[in-house]
Amino acid sequence: MKIKDKFYSNMDKEFGYEKDTISTDWWLERYRNWRAIELASSDWTQLSDSPATASDWAIYREALRDLPAVADFANAEIPEAPH
Repeated sequence: MKIKDKFYSNMDKEFGYEKDTISTDWWLERYRNWRAIELASSDWTQLSDSPATASDWAIYREALRDLPAVADFANAEIPEAPH
């Protein structure tokens, strides 16, 4: 799923915001808020006694941290969490 599709809501549309006119800073702020929650909720995967595959989750978590450096951030694909 792309950043624009995940973080654009009907409420944004009702306020007159169009996906293609919203600034990159606006997308970054929404993404960073979501990312903070996503990272915090997956911290347990990095514990030594976790039943999860730590390396898969480490790769996912790194991808979340690296995503804002992508050139066309608002159209970037959000990494999928391991299952």
